Amino acid sequence: LMNLTFIFLILIKYIHNQIPKHIIKCDLTSSFLAHISSHFLFPGSPDISLFASEAKEKANVVLTCLATGFYPKDITMNIRRDGRILTKDDGVESSGVQPNEDDTHQRRDHVEIPWTDFASYTCEIIHPGSKMHVEKSRKWEPV
Repeated sequence: LMNLTFIFLILIKYIHNQIPKHIIKCDLTSSFLAHISSHFLFPGSPDISLFASEAKEKANVVLTCLATGFYPKDITMNIRRDGRILTKDDGVESSGVQPNEDDTHQRRDHVEIPWTDFASYTCEIIHPGSKMHVEKSRKWEPV
């Protein structure tokens, strides 16, 4: 990635030197540099959501943990039930890391749980690129 950034910077310098002096080129160069810096040099921390939606089985609910808008793409996501990390054996399914249109990434993990399970559920996100470690919790309560 840093090699790609270096290549972009060389390309900018080349273009900058090829544009005739009478053309204002500093705006083009500074905007391009700002774009490259924001997308390639500085990590973006994820926006995190923990929400429930209806399941096909009426007695259940789908609990979803969503992280979006992060860069670089390396991320750890855990769904915990009363502190214990849930796994595929517990029914956790993951989208894996997917690209967004703005060159950031997203990941969505979900698990189907009974409406009557009043445990505390937590979405844990660890994003090393932005040095972010966040937990969002939701406790189910009887209606």
